[in-house]
Amino acid sequence: MPRAAAFGMEVLGYVPRKDMEDDWVVLVPAEGAGVQLALHDRARTSFAWLTTARPV
Repeated sequence: MPRAAAFGMEVLGYVPRKDMEDDWVVLVPAEGAGVQLALHDRARTSFAWLTTARPV
């Protein structure tokens, strides 16, 4: 999970929405609204999905 999150943060300019857990993180754009990237590693099968980010 840390490697996948690091890639999203470096390449896309995203930051974690909350503290990263061992198997879960949601990345959001560092600047403003945009698409959220949810990463999850479950039983050695990783998956991700995108949702529309809404400013809080």
